[in-house]
Amino acid sequence: YSITDNHPYERVSYYRLKEIDTDGSIKYSNSIAIVNSNWTGFAVLNLFPNPSDGLVNAEIYSSGEQNFIVQIRDISGRFIRNEKHVLNNSSNILSFDISDLEDGIYLFDFINPESNQVTTLKHIKGN
Repeated sequence: YSITDNHPYERVSYYRLKEIDTDGSIKYSNSIAIVNSNWTGFAVLNLFPNPSDGLVNAEIYSSGEQNFIVQIRDISGRFIRNEKHVLNNSSNILSFDISDLEDGIYLFDFINPESNQVTTLKHIKGN
């Protein structure tokens, strides 16, 4: 299969295939994320597993090497912890151990302090 998206999103576009068999049944492929090559910055593609009991992973695409801060807050916005990282060009996986936190909803703020770009995702700790 081949297709050209003439109007992709600025950062990341998500695609999947829909297959319709001759009997009318429908199947979908797994989704894939394609990062726009003209874009600069970072995109948090996934925070997984969600929910989790301890270890949380973030899949982050970066258009180049950049300093990066991950701030974890509880649902009321109270600061829990701060971690500094350096993202490499392309795909990055960062892991966070939150096993010491109580069950609940947490906010993960992904911050580039140089460009002030911020992305916030919710995460559930516990079942």
